Amino acid sequence: MTRFQIGDTVHTASGRVYFVKTFFTSSRVGPSATLAPLKAGPPRHSTSAALSSLTLIRTSQLTLAFRHADKAQHPDAQPWQRAAAAARAAHWLTQAELRGDDSRAALNLGTDRILDLEVDAA
Repeated sequence: MTRFQIGDTVHTASGRVYFVKTFFTSSRVGPSATLAPLKAGPPRHSTSAALSSLTLIRTSQLTLAFRHADKAQHPDAQPWQRAAAAARAAHWLTQAELRGDDSRAALNLGTDRILDLEVDAA
């Protein structure tokens, strides 16, 4: 069974995409999580669901790796900012690989992005 962490991107049994905010134990359904929508808006709201009904889409570590890779490729970033963001992206990609919950394709995509950043920096 997948162990969820705060910040993981999941989808519920209805197929809606959320990220995990907190965990709690419900007397009705057992271990549960409080979920927040990825994009806030009027039709979207926070909810909770049993952990058994959630499916992992992407771990928080891989999400952070992609976010830092985006910052490293931002056209307005200074060279030192790009280097720092690339280093953080590499760190979080390593953490995602150690956790091992992401699909191999997603991890390979992250590795390709990190390698592209290293080539751009050279």
